[in-house]
Amino acid sequence: MSFRYCWPLLGIVACSNTDLAPCRNGTERGASGHCDPIEEEGDPGTAGTENGSSAYAPDTASDSVDVPIAAPSWTQAELENNINTLFREDYPRVNPILELWRSMFVGRDSTCPGEGYNIQVPMSGCITSAGWRYTGPASYEVIETPIEETILLNADTHIIDDEGTVMLFVGTAATSKVEIYGGKHWKIDLRGMIQHPTSDVDWIANGTSMLITGGGDVGGFAELVAGWSTGDDVVSLDIQRGDTCDGLTGTIWVQDPAGPKHTLQLNCSPCAEWTWEDGSSLGEACIDMDEISRWMDNVGDF
Repeated sequence: MSFRYCWPLLGIVACSNTDLAPCRNGTERGASGHCDPIEEEGDPGTAGTENGSSAYAPDTASDSVDVPIAAPSWTQAELENNINTLFREDYPRVNPILELWRSMFVGRDSTCPGEGYNIQVPMSGCITSAGWRYTGPASYEVIETPIEETILLNADTHIIDDEGTVMLFVGTAATSKVEIYGGKHWKIDLRGMIQHPTSDVDWIANGTSMLITGGGDVGGFAELVAGWSTGDDVVSLDIQRGDTCDGLTGTIWVQDPAGPKHTLQLNCSPCAEWTWEDGSSLGEACIDMDEISRWMDNVGDF
């Protein structure tokens, strides 16, 4: 028996004499004649899941990796001694930079590098008759009034003497002293990098990167934000004097040879709250606050 007419929906399946291609794995021939995914028995609400959890649930595992923080290598006594040494050696300060800068112009001649302590030549530089090489630009300006003395040095330069020794200074050394109404005031902006391997000043000979800004009254209220790196020493601080007390307040951070840093929270007393990189308390560290205060007043001397 043959059918003349077929239902439209089943026409292809019921009326075709052509064998249909088998369905691929994971599918089966449905009522429509198409290969549909095989539905597994179970709770429809958990289809495509295993143990009731979505097969496509996002990975909630944290991507962060806990890196262990090394223990401090300095003892309390070593930390206190190292901090006191930093400030007793008075570095960094602006005066040794300005003295070194002026001393490097003994090799000049009438055409190189310019007037005063300025380097007024192209970036390619110039060579003097004595064999010194100056590259620029650099400007050195002195401002004097009845109440103020200011020196401004801005440089992007290196100077090579007749023996081939290189002095490098890239940055700003700006310092100002004001005397008015019987009081003395200071302001400092010292930033950049300096190095001169034959300098008698260790932090210049070893090379120092620094950023120091602040100001105040000599012996009175003052504030300073600073950081520098020279050799194995890495120090930063944000301190005030005479704000809430006669002593120092603020924070000093010093890098330990192990890598992490010590934090000293100053609170007007000689002994500061001492914590480690991970926030753990290490007790107190007692440092010479008078030396730090003296360094604050002298950092801008010239």
